[in-house]
Amino acid sequence: MLNLIKKGTFIPRLLVMAGFITMTLLVYKELDSQEKKVTPDTSKKNSDSIFFSRDIQPILTKNCAIKECHIAPKPAKKMDLSEGKAYMSMVNVTSREMPKLKIVAPGNLELSYLYDKLTGNHSEGDRMPAGKRALPKTQIELIKKWILAGAAGDSITALVKDSVDKRDSFQQKALESKKPEKKIE
Repeated sequence: MLNLIKKGTFIPRLLVMAGFITMTLLVYKELDSQEKKVTPDTSKKNSDSIFFSRDIQPILTKNCAIKECHIAPKPAKKMDLSEGKAYMSMVNVTSREMPKLKIVAPGNLELSYLYDKLTGNHSEGDRMPAGKRALPKTQIELIKKWILAGAAGDSITALVKDSVDKRDSFQQKALESKKPEKKIE
């Protein structure tokens, strides 16, 4: 250590090291503060995000997944709108009443029969929910925004879809593995 001080290299090295540490801390502080900043675009995106399980499913559960309507054991039009089944029963599923339309066509209101049924702008069947008052305009508008935004599922709907896909895959493999039995004559 005395050799470093005597030769005159200790102080310059110490200053370089202190400068490096200071710069590192300043850069870290700046990056950290940028992460915490919320720009108008990101705050709007977070508040405008529509989640199927949080925003859409409760509407369906209250108004559609009720006795003698869209709920098991015999859901109307074979469309079960109960929690965990509604998303897969609607999104990209062809309508039974209007085969040229999907029940929900992500991003396309004109091809989404659900929207027509909720607003009464349809040529087949009754306005939904049948026998009840029309949904409030705010709920219909929320469903409209969800469809136009791409009718995305979320983590809950993804888990359900993944488990059904795995079940269907398993069933398909089981069917393929069964070979016809040979009759012995």
